[in-house]
Amino acid sequence: MRRRDFIKTTVGVVTAWPELVAHYVPAAVMAVDPREGPGIPLKSSAIELSCFRRDAAKMKQAINVVAVECIDQEIVDAIKRLVPQLSTTAVIPNARALGDIVASPCTTLLVARDQRNQGRSVGTLTLVIFKVPTGTRGWIEDVIVDESARGKGVGEALSREALRLAAAHGARTV
Repeated sequence: MRRRDFIKTTVGVVTAWPELVAHYVPAAVMAVDPREGPGIPLKSSAIELSCFRRDAAKMKQAINVVAVECIDQEIVDAIKRLVPQLSTTAVIPNARALGDIVASPCTTLLVARDQRNQGRSVGTLTLVIFKVPTGTRGWIEDVIVDESARGKGVGEALSREALRLAAAHGARTV
């Protein structure tokens, strides 16, 4: 097994470092490989991303992931708050730049909203769908989860919705 493990989902494959996998995968399916160290799953293809911490189950029910269709001040403010948590050097897009992203037929901007907190945006993900000679492909970029919501299933909810949308668009891989 390589240093990276692959966790199969219903649509695509998500890579994760074994240290992260160990956090989500029940101890019963973990093994110690003397060549790779602890945290290598015995049967990585059987591991579901839905194995998450107990507190995540409650948070997951309160998260609503939506595709942004128009830019309003709440979206602009959310991006302004979230982007610096991903990169301290990235230029924060203004309303016009966000409008261009949303208007692009190849790009879907997803936002995760916490329904327990007046629908506050707690995460974002950008999905790009494109065609190449061998088929339709998807690409996930800029997955950002607010510091206050990390480890509670927000990133998983965003990723699952992105994979669902990619499959709906006929993407063979993401």
